[in-house]
Amino acid sequence: APAAQRMHHYKDADAVASMAMALALGGLVVITKDMIRNGEIQERSNGQWVRDVLDRSGALAWLSPYAAAIEKTTGLGAGGSRYQANNTIGQIAGPSFGLATDLGTGINAMLDPARTDGAAKLRRLAPYQALFKIADLTSDD
Repeated sequence: APAAQRMHHYKDADAVASMAMALALGGLVVITKDMIRNGEIQERSNGQWVRDVLDRSGALAWLSPYAAAIEKTTGLGAGGSRYQANNTIGQIAGPSFGLATDLGTGINAMLDPARTDGAAKLRRLAPYQALFKIADLTSDD
């Protein structure tokens, strides 16, 4: 990350302060998301706290999706990254390749008579599909 490089090379107090602020805000995001989901702060080990705060703070910058892909592929990680919903190809090669994979999965689901989630998978690719009013219009429920 650029802030870490600047901190190392120039011993810059501004870089230290910005990293501390990023980590503090990452911790605040982790706590806030726990409160929204469960109404209380989730129990975590120290290592899981460090991992979640680093992931949410952006301190790892562009390395986060690749670390998540390695964790998913090898099974070594604890899971729970904000990138966990992405498929492995999308994590490594970028969103365009992930979109192609999702499109293929949706088409296969539509063609398989045993599966009923094909339309839902394809609908996730539509723009604005997450807005409440549009989601209500296109929902099967």
